[in-house]
Amino acid sequence: MGSEEVKQGKRVGVGLNMPRTLSLSAFAPSKSPEKIIFLDVDGVLHPISGRGGLLRKDCLHRLKRIVTETRCEIVISSNWRKSKKLLTNLRKCFKVHGLRWIDTTPVLAEGTVSARTRRDEIKSWIKRNEYEGSWIVLDDLNLADIANVEDKGRCIRTKAWVGLDANAEAVAISVLGRNKRSGSAELQEKAAQVPIYKVFNPCVPVSN
Repeated sequence: MGSEEVKQGKRVGVGLNMPRTLSLSAFAPSKSPEKIIFLDVDGVLHPISGRGGLLRKDCLHRLKRIVTETRCEIVISSNWRKSKKLLTNLRKCFKVHGLRWIDTTPVLAEGTVSARTRRDEIKSWIKRNEYEGSWIVLDDLNLADIANVEDKGRCIRTKAWVGLDANAEAVAISVLGRNKRSGSAELQEKAAQVPIYKVFNPCVPVSN
C-alpha cells in the first residue's frame, strides 16, 4: 500500500496499488479503470446521525454492491484523505468489507471545503490523469447545482443524516451500468454478514 502526504496543495505518494507517477496514463489503456466513484465519507458512509466513530454497516454493504455490480474503482474525495490516521482506519474497514481505493483527489484547500472546491478537486484529478472513463460522485454536498450540464447526472447527493441509502445505490448502479460478470447473490449475501468495523470519529481532531 502506498502512503499519502499533502504539501502545498499537491500530493506526494500514491493511493492503493497506484504507480508513483500518480497518473493513470502510466497504465496501458486496458489497465485504466473503466468506471470510478469519487467517494465522500461523512454523510455517505458515516451519517451525521451515526454513533461516534462507527461507519454504517448498511452503507458499506450498499457501496460494496455498487462496486460488485458495476466493477468500478474508488477514488477518495473526502476530507478523510487529509488525515493519515483516518485513512489508515478507513483502509482497515474497507479491507474487512472487501473494498479498496486506488487513489485520492488532490487537496486544493485545507479545512472544511465547499461544494465548489470539492468539484474542482475532482476535475483536477480527472484532468491530471487524462481520465476518459465513466464516473460518478457520491457526496452529501450539492455538487449537481454547480456542475456542467453533462455532469449533473453524475453527481449523486446523499442525505447527510442517512448516508448511502437504497435510492442512491440504485441511481449509482444505473448511471455506471451493470457489469455482466458482477458478483453472485451468494457472494453478496456473504458480504452482508461481515461485522461492522469501528474507526475514529471524524469530528475529533486527529494528529498526523
